Order: sequence, then C-alpha cells, then structure tokens
Amino acid sequence: VKYIRKDPQVEIEHHDILTTDELPEDLLAYRKADIVVSMAPLNNRSIVCTHFNRLECILVCSENHPRLGDTATIDEILQESFTQLVSRATGMKEYHSLMDDVLGERIIGFRSKSLMTIANSISSTELIGFLPQTFFDYYSSSIKLKKVTIPFTIAPIQFYLMYNRASLNNSGFAELIEHITKKH
Repeated sequence: VKYIRKDPQVEIEHHDILTTDELPEDLLAYRKADIVVSMAPLNNRSIVCTHFNRLECILVCSENHPRLGDTATIDEILQESFTQLVSRATGMKEYHSLMDDVLGERIIGFRSKSLMTIANSISSTELIGFLPQTFFDYYSSSIKLKKVTIPFTIAPIQFYLMYNRASLNNSGFAELIEHITKKH
C-alpha cells in the first residue's frame, strides 16, 4: 500500500476476499478489482495466477490459560474449545478440511469472519485456535497470547496473486506487479 500511495492519483479500495461471496475470477472479470490475492489458484487464459506467499499457522491460547502450558498433546487440546475463521473462500474450505483430518473431533466454541475478533476472543477466554504466525508475532504482546507447541505441524496456507493478463499493457500496472512479485 505504501508503494502504491506514492502516486497521489491512485485510488485504493480494499475488499477482504475471505468475507466476500464473489469468486476471484468474477472480481477480475467484472473489473471490481485489478489485483486479487486468494488462497486457491486459478487456471484461466486471461488471468495471470502465480504463487505469492505462504503463511505459517500456530496454535495459540491466552497467556493465562488455566490448563495449557507452552506444549500440549493432541488429547489435551481436544479437551478445549476452538475458534474457527468463517469464510466461503475455496482455500479456507480446504484448510478447514485439513484441520478436520487432524483434529476432527475438536469442539468449535466460537466462529467469526474476523481474525482480530478471534484473537481477542482467545485472549479473553479459555478458547484456543490457530492464527497466522505473523499475526501472532505482531499482536501477541499487546493482547496477551501465547504459542502452544503441539506434536504435529499444520500445512501453511498458500496465497496466489491474480490479475488480468491484459492489464500488463499498462506500464504503471506492470511496474506495480513487478514491485509486488520482487518483494515476495
């Protein structure tokens, strides 16, 4: 955003792909977005789709959780209530499916479309949940979260950058894409 805002003529309008019902290809096709970052890749001749980034997720609880320490077994965490991010995004559905394979018997005690709301709920209750490592690193000290090491790993969430191939004819847009892809 900082790079884009260098040009005062550029207008930025952000839509959260996790909370919209529209598909990434529709957002691009109907010119509702110039760039889409999604959790699922897309195969379309008119749309460029490249792997953009990956996000590691970790299990967290409140700093003062009465039962969980710095490490926990599967049996211990299955005794707790989990949070869950609500989203119709294809990639999120796949992520939930992976979680069901590993922790299918977990109890979902709280659902939200907002990661911040989920983090605050974990912080102020005995709920536990998976949050992106970068989110935890940024907010854990201010909202009093702690990481819980578990005996298995969660596959990272993959992100894909998408844009209309024809947009590369605009030199400013091509420069922006080059800047974004160079940083990641």
